[in-house]
Amino acid sequence: MVLTDLQMPAMDGLSLARHIKKRSPSTPVILLTGSDREAVREKVERGPVDAVIFKPFTLEDFQRTVQGALELRK
Repeated sequence: MVLTDLQMPAMDGLSLARHIKKRSPSTPVILLTGSDREAVREKVERGPVDAVIFKPFTLEDFQRTVQGALELRK
């Protein structure tokens, strides 16, 4: 599993997710972001990201999202 932020200095999280999925399609990728929900949902709708966690989030949100992404791979 890979947890990555959407906005990073050298490469954004979507680009990273694409690279990961090319090498390891079954690796779950979860995107963390504080960006606008609608804009992010449109970007990831049919992309390489398995789940998105919007900041700020609770521990329960985090656990539920991670568990859901792992269960998709079973």
